[in-house]
Amino acid sequence: MLWIPGGEFLMGSDHHYPEEAPAHRVVVGGFWMDRATVTNAEFRR
Repeated sequence: MLWIPGGEFLMGSDHHYPEEAPAHRVVVGGFWMDRATVTNAEFRR
């Protein structure tokens, strides 16, 4: 497992498609992620 640290980023855009607006800051907490791909069937086992 790898620890992915949290952070902040600007989500959306005020300059392209209307459904992307408004641009706003988002904060994402840190999380753990497997090093390799795991399918739902593999996870179930």
